Amino acid sequence: MDSDAILTAVNAVESITNPPHTPERSSYRARKTVEQIVHLIFLLCGIVAVAFVLLISIYLILSGLPAIRQIGLFQFLLGKVWDPTNTTTGAQYGILPFILTSVYGTAGAIVIGVPVGLLTAVFLAKVAPPKLAAVIRTAVQLLAGIPSVVYGLVGMIVLVALILVFGFSDAGATASVSNIWAHGGLFPNGATSALMAFQIVMFAFIGVEMVGQTASESANPKQVLPRAINAVMWRILIFYVGALAALTALVPWTQFSAEGSPFVQAFAMVGIPAAAGVINFVVTTAALSSCNSGIYSTGRMLRTLSEDGHAPGGVAVLSGRAVPARAIGVTFCVMLIGVALNYLVPEEAFTYITSASTVGALFTWGMILIAHLGFRRKVARGELEAPAFRMPLAPYSNYVVLAFLAMVVVLLAFDSETRIALYITPVLVVLAVLGYQLSVRTQRRRGDERTPVA
Repeated sequence: MDSDAILTAVNAVESITNPPHTPERSSYRARKTVEQIVHLIFLLCGIVAVAFVLLISIYLILSGLPAIRQIGLFQFLLGKVWDPTNTTTGAQYGILPFILTSVYGTAGAIVIGVPVGLLTAVFLAKVAPPKLAAVIRTAVQLLAGIPSVVYGLVGMIVLVALILVFGFSDAGATASVSNIWAHGGLFPNGATSALMAFQIVMFAFIGVEMVGQTASESANPKQVLPRAINAVMWRILIFYVGALAALTALVPWTQFSAEGSPFVQAFAMVGIPAAAGVINFVVTTAALSSCNSGIYSTGRMLRTLSEDGHAPGGVAVLSGRAVPARAIGVTFCVMLIGVALNYLVPEEAFTYITSASTVGALFTWGMILIAHLGFRRKVARGELEAPAFRMPLAPYSNYVVLAFLAMVVVLLAFDSETRIALYITPVLVVLAVLGYQLSVRTQRRRGDERTPVA
């Protein structure tokens, strides 16, 4: 082998082991560096999230130790009476009824739910005809999606109906349907106060749009979607409007205090203090369930945005169990803002968060309505097929709802606490626009890099 051949072979090996510095290689290194930085940020977010949970737990334990030491641990855990406001015999802080209520409720649910669940699964899989199985499966899915607090509301509605008819309990003498419009009428503090309550009412229904999105991903959306959306309206009328009507019929609204839950106060007035503890437990469980579903849906949306190129690529990475752990970690870190607000401004924290969330929901609903108007125009031009399930009175109902949403935004300006949402909204809009522009540029750059070179 001559020297020229040896030199050629050496150059070939060097070109393989040390490729030339090209723009494509520099771009790859830059993306790799960015991904490593993003990975480090997510790792820090996860560590911060875990640290915050531990610190909150430690803070609660340390804050409660002096009270438990004064009450006595055994008296606190085994005491049968919880009456902090008793001025006659002294305050009592026994949580045994709450513990037993949780234990009995859980045991009862297991004893009843496990056999029914297993038998239902076996019946659907092995015995039921396909048509009957489809109906039962849909009913089971709908029942599983109902929060536990809703079942508590149904129980309260039934209890109030029995009290109104038979007049038993401590509230039987004053319970009356006329309590709904008595004591100052339907608007005792004026229509303005009712309008100002729209902000918190709108906050209560944040996430309702997820019903349509979730139902559209089912096996048969043409059948499931209409039923799911129509069911939402009936649930609102029965479980929310019906529950409030039952509550005000049971106890005049003038007897409620703003210091506690009206449901707890109503059961206490009826003479069922144990039921008040159950409601507290159910409401707490429902709040945790709502928080869990919020983390799930937000993490899922963040991962979808990442896959579409509208969020950092590292957010889309799944864990070994196919869980979007990074997206959930980022969501949890953002939720810690609420913890910080509750520490800094505990009196206004709830109003601040609900107001800011309401503005985001109003924007989402507004965009859905505007997109629907565009969809209807394309249907009118024959570009898209008209669906069988249509929005009533569209497109006029679209404009009516848009005007209502705009009215709620205007109402936010009339309260000093809710007005903060209007202050931070422009900042959030600017951040969203900048993030979108950055994502568009990133997508274009990735597209150029993937374009083959002739």
